Amino acid sequence: MDVFINILGRFGLLACAVVLAWLAHLLHSNAKGKKKSIKKTIATLIMVVMEKRKDIAILKSMGATRRSVARIFILKGLIIGIFGTVLGDLLGYLACSALAYGIFPLPPGVFYTDTLPVKMYPEYFAMVTAASVGICLLATIYPARQAAALAPVDVIRYG
Repeated sequence: MDVFINILGRFGLLACAVVLAWLAHLLHSNAKGKKKSIKKTIATLIMVVMEKRKDIAILKSMGATRRSVARIFILKGLIIGIFGTVLGDLLGYLACSALAYGIFPLPPGVFYTDTLPVKMYPEYFAMVTAASVGICLLATIYPARQAAALAPVDVIRYG
């Protein structure tokens, strides 16, 4: 079990980089961009599988099952999804609060009001959070299956 935790610890820095890149993409995307961000999440996890082939082979040669290897990558995707979603919710809440309380005032000669009217609904935050984490979970299935299907002999032999 310590080996699994050590492998997950190695993913920490990469996970932070993926989350920041994913968040930056989501902030600048439209409805069509959401599909692109899902593809980028899947592509990033596939790249992690390709980079960690030797680690996966060592885990499998030490007795890790396909299920446990797949679970590692699903857990990694969930961590990325939850961290990114919570950070996105927090940034969205702070931005809406800043607009609602007049931290960014509007020019008085152009608009009839000093601040933008903002109304936040907690149920919308909850729905978006659930959908985002669900999409991240679905995006991890293919890379996790790909990691679980690696044959340790071929990876160690051919590098």
